[in-house]
Amino acid sequence: MDGGVVCGVEDRLFGAYGTNEWVKTPHGRAADAGEGPAGCHPRQAGENHHCRFILHVAYGWIPVGLILKAGWLLAGLNVGQSWVHALTAGAFATMIMAVMSRAALGHTRREIVAAKATVAAYLLLTLGALVRVLAPLLPDMMIAYRIAGTAWEAAFILFLIIYAPILVSRRADGRPG
Repeated sequence: MDGGVVCGVEDRLFGAYGTNEWVKTPHGRAADAGEGPAGCHPRQAGENHHCRFILHVAYGWIPVGLILKAGWLLAGLNVGQSWVHALTAGAFATMIMAVMSRAALGHTRREIVAAKATVAAYLLLTLGALVRVLAPLLPDMMIAYRIAGTAWEAAFILFLIIYAPILVSRRADGRPG
C-alpha cells in the first residue's frame, strides 16, 4: 500500500508544511517553507509513505474499538468484548511501533523509509490485532488467540531485529547523539 493518497489529502487539509511563525526550530528561527514542525523535513527524495500510513491504520482502530464497546454495552454483541483489544493491540501498539520506527530513523539521521521488513512488522501487528478482535467469531477461539499472539510477538521481535542495530550504532551523519 502506498499511502500517497492519504498523504495528498493531508497536504490539502493541513498545508504542505509551509512557514508557521509559531513553529520554531531548535535555533529559535521560524521554520522555513518546506520544513515541518521544529525544522524537520517531512518529505525526502524517494520517501515512501508506509511510516506515515501506518499511523492512519492505528488511528482507524480507535473508532473500531469504540463501536465494538457500544455494541457490547447496548446490544450485547459477543465480539464487543474485544473492544479493549482493538484499542490496545490495535491502536496503541500500532501507534507505538509507527512512532518508534519514524523516530528511530529520523533521530539517527537516516532516510525515513520503511524497509520491507518494517512493513512486514506493521502487517504482522495489524494481523495479530485483527485476529484477536475477531476471535470470538471464529470456530476455535484458542487457536485464534495463539495466532494473534504469535503475529503480535513476531512483529515486535522483527522490529527489534531491524531497529536495535540502528539505535546502538552511530548516526548516519557521523555526529554524536
